[in-house]
Amino acid sequence: MEGGEQERARVSIAGRGWRARLESMAAARWAPCAVGAVLVVWCGVLLPFWSLFELNPDEGGNLAKSMLVVRGFRLYRDIWSDQPPLVTWLGAGLVGLTGPSIVAARLLVLGFAVLLIAHLFALLRRRSGGIAALAGTGLVMLAPSIAVLSVSFMIGLVSISLFVAALASLLRADDGPAHATAWLALAGLLAGLALAAKLFVLPLLGLLGLYALQRHGWRGLVYAAALFATTALLAWPCGVEAWPQLAQPHVVAFEAAAYRDAIRVICLKEHLGLFVLAAVGAVPALRRREWLPVACLAYGVAVLLLHRPFHAHHMVLVAVPAAWLSGLAVAAGLAAYDRAAAAHRRRAAVCGGLALVALAGIGVFQLRESWRAAFRVRLADQRGRADRHLLVSSLRAYAGDNPWLLTDRPMYALQAGLQVLPELAIISDKRMTMLHAGPPGFFNRLLEQYRHPQVLLLRHDDYPPVFGEQLQREYVRLAHGALGARHFVQAAAIPAPPPLDDFAEALKHVEHDGPPRYARHSAADFPAIAETILQQQELDGGWLVNLDPLQCYDAPQREALARRHAALARQFEQVGRRRDQSPENGSSLDNGATVAQIRYLLRVYGLAPDPRYRAAAMRGIEYLLASQSACGAWPHSFPPTRPYQARLTMLDDATLNPLRLLREVAAARPPFDPLPESLRRRAAAAHARGLDCLLRLQIRIDGAPAGWAGQYDPRTLEPAHGRSFELPGLTSRETVDTVEYLMTLDDPPPAVVASIEGAVRWLRAVQLDGLELRAVAAAPDAAGAADVVLAAAPDAPPLWARFYEIPGNRPFVAERGGRKLYDFAALSRERRVGYEWYGRFATTLLTRDYPAWQARRAPPVGTTNQGTHDAGGGLTGTARRQ
Repeated sequence: MEGGEQERARVSIAGRGWRARLESMAAARWAPCAVGAVLVVWCGVLLPFWSLFELNPDEGGNLAKSMLVVRGFRLYRDIWSDQPPLVTWLGAGLVGLTGPSIVAARLLVLGFAVLLIAHLFALLRRRSGGIAALAGTGLVMLAPSIAVLSVSFMIGLVSISLFVAALASLLRADDGPAHATAWLALAGLLAGLALAAKLFVLPLLGLLGLYALQRHGWRGLVYAAALFATTALLAWPCGVEAWPQLAQPHVVAFEAAAYRDAIRVICLKEHLGLFVLAAVGAVPALRRREWLPVACLAYGVAVLLLHRPFHAHHMVLVAVPAAWLSGLAVAAGLAAYDRAAAAHRRRAAVCGGLALVALAGIGVFQLRESWRAAFRVRLADQRGRADRHLLVSSLRAYAGDNPWLLTDRPMYALQAGLQVLPELAIISDKRMTMLHAGPPGFFNRLLEQYRHPQVLLLRHDDYPPVFGEQLQREYVRLAHGALGARHFVQAAAIPAPPPLDDFAEALKHVEHDGPPRYARHSAADFPAIAETILQQQELDGGWLVNLDPLQCYDAPQREALARRHAALARQFEQVGRRRDQSPENGSSLDNGATVAQIRYLLRVYGLAPDPRYRAAAMRGIEYLLASQSACGAWPHSFPPTRPYQARLTMLDDATLNPLRLLREVAAARPPFDPLPESLRRRAAAAHARGLDCLLRLQIRIDGAPAGWAGQYDPRTLEPAHGRSFELPGLTSRETVDTVEYLMTLDDPPPAVVASIEGAVRWLRAVQLDGLELRAVAAAPDAAGAADVVLAAAPDAPPLWARFYEIPGNRPFVAERGGRKLYDFAALSRERRVGYEWYGRFATTLLTRDYPAWQARRAPPVGTTNQGTHDAGGGLTGTARRQ
């Protein structure tokens, strides 16, 4: 018998070893801070709050009120608000330092969440021990309501945090009469701050008052006096206007709002594990006559079941007292384990194991619910991100000189740099109930008062009919329809959209067989077009050839596009940017690709300064700089996936388009003036190298400069194959484009002048007289467009072939297989109508532009003309091909 008792004692001591170590750790002074740090890490892992747009629509309203206070508007007098002022004032102080940053505001609330967890841990440690404190605070951190609210700029958690701090101070007064008065006064001060944050803690503060009177008698009135004094001091600056705004909306909403059973059921399910453990903890609490946590939980449950309207953030009233009682349940379980261990080892092992399994099961359940709730938030944010960006960009684009926005989702106004109407900083369900009961012309008067601001309606559908009639009569509703938004702008405030001229070649290919069957943006909806261009940008900064900037992408298409971008980037990484290794084409400069998108984004940036446009354009310019070859020209595509894409390309202005753009970047010409100086310097250097390369690539015939080839070998700089039917040869159209570009240089040096003069002489020498292209009816068995023939026409203006042999200047055409032909009639019909083999390419140059250029260069009588370098980047080498 004696041996059995010794064995049970040994097992009991061994079982308590791990508990002793936990209790020792929990008893350390730094333990509350460590628990708070764990909360910060947990919230960061669960929700990337620094990148989420909006966790709750009330976030925007709270931040908007703080911004308006910073700008000099008076709360309750100018700014309508149905909540106490403390969080608005704290937010205003923060916004004054950081600007309208929702991340800074969320960090402010996260600080209060850390305060809540630290005080709750200290409270449970004092009352129930370290293990109970760890269990209780761990479970409350796993509650979905606490996890989400800890990183939301909402006022409920701030109020509860101050309440728990007041509760901890009140319990410290129980230690003895020496400092009881000071602790009671501090508890009353913190309770007054909690009430100044949100009124729903008022019954809880009454419970604290009853507890103070029960434990301290008349001295407990110190708590009540401090509470009253703090409340009066904070209420004084608000004025009498505050009282009807604080009271009336809640009364009206409680009478009019319907039960939100769906939200209640979801909240009950997510917190079920915490409820079960809290119910277990209520039994020992009542046995020990610790009625305060039970009363607090009863109030929270009453709000959960009876309050109208019910919101998910009300769950904080339940989660905190439930965590308190859960800690008591764990402490009671440990005590029961010790009693069982002293009586019977096997019974203790069974009971302890079952308790641990139950506790672990509750923890896992709460962890799963928290993770699922956070996943839903992240998924909703990700799916709506493109549409939100589009709305914000539209708001910027149509703001004009009116900074005001009438909206029921203030976060959009803040993201767009606009101001919310002070009278409508809050348009909650409660406020809408009041507005429906008030005068019908309230919204209409605000439209007149604020000079017809933009209107963005997202949250509510039941606005007064007279308001809708004025919007229909005096506003234009934009058609983008993102997120079901109703965005209204006065017609006079809609700017002229940027032209789509740079996309002409791409659109020609897109619309070759008729209008596309997918949905497309209007050409006037430039924010939506810019959003599409952003979505089409490759990870290397460029764009694919022949993309449709007018295409509308829905959420699945955007996700598929993002997956394609990522897969393509992986393919090019795996093959080390070698050609002929990937089945997918990469970013390109063909048909104006990449250059057109950069120009359009910066033009839209001038109308709507969305930083994403500027960042994407800069990434595009970085792509141009990275894809420039060592000699200074550009390949067709980079990274290349076919042999011809790696060759230096003059066809379709693949080299001239980047040169034109980089020259404008270097000179800071609009719309490139917002770009940084460092990028402009690099662009100037790249333009200088490209201009040198142009002169080196010019073909010389019998020592005289002539025209340019379509493509060149990047190592030897000799003319090379393009596509199978683009054989090596001089190209007249690209020569004309190059001469036109060289003539735009200011004060060109002699080498450039010689290049222009030589190219013009060559174009005149190879012109074809007495010929024209004629369309003829298609054969009866042929489908598609009419055929074309090259026919004699003595009076026709000069014609130029696209390709000429080197040397000899003999015009030629080619089949898709690469077979060279000299007779256009011998070419297959598909190639005759499918490629521009002949055209009046040089007519405008020779008859208008070149004579005008000569006239500009002619020096006045008595002066000399000495060439200088172009400001956008001049020559650094010779005009001779190496």
